[in-house]
Amino acid sequence: MMVQPKHSVAYLDLDHACNRGSLIKLANGELLLGYNQERGRVHADSGQSCPIKSADDCMKWSLDREFVIREGGAADPSVRQYWRIGYPSVTQLDDGVIVAAYHEYTHDARPIQCMWVTRFTL
Repeated sequence: MMVQPKHSVAYLDLDHACNRGSLIKLANGELLLGYNQERGRVHADSGQSCPIKSADDCMKWSLDREFVIREGGAADPSVRQYWRIGYPSVTQLDDGVIVAAYHEYTHDARPIQCMWVTRFTL
């Protein structure tokens, strides 16, 4: 028997689209949702990777608990190439450190898209 699903909005900003969520349960019981926030209202992988937390099993997500893992997704105007950042995935290590993985371009003379990781604690 299927239980009636409960839906809740985790992130809504009328000026910024978002996409590609990755959800984990932290050791302290809170939930952490990593996602890509766009620079504008359409999907373009052009913004920043962010996480947001919930302490009540996903029913309420507080924007004052949102922060930026890495800002990017915008090339120097001289770079004539599609530029993007996004698709974060997150995990928590045994020592409590959270690791987020995402893709973005390198910032050198010949940029190439690659995978990055950022380690942080809450």
